[in-house]
Amino acid sequence: MTKKPKIRVFALFIHPHRYGKFMSGSERRFIEISGHLKHLGLDTYALEPEPSLKKAWLVADYESVTVPIRVSKEILKRLKTLLVLCFLSLRLCKKLNCDLVYATRHELFENVIPGYFVSRVLRKPLVINFNGFFTKDRLSLRALLLTRIRKKGFNPVSAVLYTFLNFAERIIYRRAEVCIAVSPTVKDEAIRFLSVRRVEVSGDGINFNKYQSVKVKDKIYDAAYLGRVHPSKGIDVLIRAWRSVVDTVPKAKLVIIGSGLEASLKHYSQMIEKLNLQDNVKITGFIWKDEEMIKLLESSKVFVFPSLEEGFGIAVAEAMACGLPCVISDIPALRKIFGEVAVLVNPKDSEKFAIEILNLLENKDKREALGKRACEYVKRFDWKEIARKEFEVFERLTASRKIF
Repeated sequence: MTKKPKIRVFALFIHPHRYGKFMSGSERRFIEISGHLKHLGLDTYALEPEPSLKKAWLVADYESVTVPIRVSKEILKRLKTLLVLCFLSLRLCKKLNCDLVYATRHELFENVIPGYFVSRVLRKPLVINFNGFFTKDRLSLRALLLTRIRKKGFNPVSAVLYTFLNFAERIIYRRAEVCIAVSPTVKDEAIRFLSVRRVEVSGDGINFNKYQSVKVKDKIYDAAYLGRVHPSKGIDVLIRAWRSVVDTVPKAKLVIIGSGLEASLKHYSQMIEKLNLQDNVKITGFIWKDEEMIKLLESSKVFVFPSLEEGFGIAVAEAMACGLPCVISDIPALRKIFGEVAVLVNPKDSEKFAIEILNLLENKDKREALGKRACEYVKRFDWKEIARKEFEVFERLTASRKIF
């Protein structure tokens, strides 16, 4: 019997990750599924910034080609980077004889535009991953242009060039052979706001057994947050809510598991000091080892996630896998995915967050019952199943070789 040849994928894995500082769900997702895709018969060759994330994550199983670039906010630097990436990607994809091009983050020009360029020159299918949906995706091009012109630090030329890149990006979304969405909510928004024609949902996942293998006896923290320390994650609301919690329970402790850019960390540190919460709130910084992160979650009684925008919410699934009852934002993706087993709160209502947190802290039976239901619920989110769905998409595209 003839052995079926492996599928070779060229992935644009350009991201704004800062080594040891923070990582988004997009990077985590790509790293997690790469190993499972390998077992299914797919070889991934990823072009990524130096240093390779593969060196820090043992579960990653892709061939890395690094390039010394960073995603810049200066438009001329970005245009130069785009040009370099287009021709470097073309050379690599041709040399590696790849069957398919994969843009790992839809919101970054550096993935989408070079990916499209290579796919069309070499006549290869293009797949674009939608890991979330952002405010800029919902705005018309005219609104984007006006917003940038009015924004401090943006000159009119930069505003026009950025908006032109957005225009090009949106055309590419519609011409891609397939766009992969991490949730039905992201799929619906991609169709509604960007007129994307071919979208399939694969989902996001967790390694459930890993979370079950780490157990901690003592509950050191009353609540935990996991994720980037960034305004879009509702950290302001979280800290204000904790001020209200501490007014009722003076010794209540919150651990914020994660890190962010220096400006964000400075802002939130000052906010914590201003609200006199130095003894009640701890920001851990970036945690490389999953075991350490899991221990911190296991050491907490409640999980709080006041994020303003999410495509899936892996952090919520991770907390639920640890058996934590979750108080989360009432936003479309989180409501649809986790609404049955979590407490939903308006993401801008810090007082309501405080009330629901206190309600769980004061009621151990309710806390444990909700945590147990949530833990059982998230068993369905398995990386192997996610990888299988994506592999089927890749296999179908490479078999048909149909370029739209």
